[in-house]
Amino acid sequence: MRSGAKEVLPLPVDGDKVLACYEAFLPGFRQAAPKPIRGGRKGTKPGNIFLAAATPGIVAVGADLHATLLPMQPQSPNIVIEQRVEDFYNGLEVNYFGLLKIRLNGKKIDFNWQAKMLFCYLAYHSTKALSRDHLARVFWPEKQESQPESARRSLNVELNHIRKAIRQQTGMERELIVFDKNCYRLQLEGPILSDVATFKGLCQKIQLLQRDGQPVPDELFQQAIKTYSSNFLDDCPEDALNWVEVERQHLGALFEQMADLYSAQLCDKGEYYRATSVCHEILTRDQRMEAIHRRLMFCYGKLGMCNKVGQQYRLLCQIMEREFQSKPSAETTRLYQQIKKECE
Repeated sequence: MRSGAKEVLPLPVDGDKVLACYEAFLPGFRQAAPKPIRGGRKGTKPGNIFLAAATPGIVAVGADLHATLLPMQPQSPNIVIEQRVEDFYNGLEVNYFGLLKIRLNGKKIDFNWQAKMLFCYLAYHSTKALSRDHLARVFWPEKQESQPESARRSLNVELNHIRKAIRQQTGMERELIVFDKNCYRLQLEGPILSDVATFKGLCQKIQLLQRDGQPVPDELFQQAIKTYSSNFLDDCPEDALNWVEVERQHLGALFEQMADLYSAQLCDKGEYYRATSVCHEILTRDQRMEAIHRRLMFCYGKLGMCNKVGQQYRLLCQIMEREFQSKPSAETTRLYQQIKKECE
């Protein structure tokens, strides 16, 4: 209650009012069955337990305990959070940023690596019909060149693995991958939900607003940066699949463009402290973005943090040497020298 709940419910709190508050502020909340509390403080007694996920610092409250705070028990079997099936998307969900995650009707699907990349490719290009030869060239290019029949057999093996895994892990008997007119495609009843589609949609909104000369709300930039949680398909090694590398570079460049625009917008408004925070968050996605390092140096200079400017420049030099065996661009070096001179 120290976290501010007293502004919602006056103390002491009646148990019925607590329950009513939870039902009002937490849609789908349900009251757990009464269970005895073990290991509580002296004077506590069994009561109906409510999960308190909305307010930091509150673990649980008892309906008949007048909001007594209970000690944290991470391994206690008494506190149970149930995930309702109806909350899941009834269709295919794919998260491409970071490690690939695939869910079908709310159930996570696991494949071997090759089958996972093949299913990922089919989902990513779900609007297209993909021929056998095309898929064989993408995943077994050398084999397709010298032994096309062997490449086709490899394709069939992975497709069978995908179908079997879906049946075993979801119980779905309907074929998700169909073969029609010598092409493969996913047969879905609804659209695919994906983080890449969300990210591209946000970037498109930002670009349209800029093209029309309209201000871009900070929230749009923030959503785009949050959605791009990591690089495209981090669990696919570099140069393992050409199409992954091409898309990874394309999305990375798009993210860098959005990051540069947002940090520039904050600087234009004189919000330098906030801009530094955003730049640091962006660099957790990809520390090789020289434009963001340059923006950080600029912000530190405006804030009079001359030592931070030097630290950031030296860090960038180390990253450039390690990743590209090169030095920062002339533009970055000029900015550093200019700020350094102003700080003297």
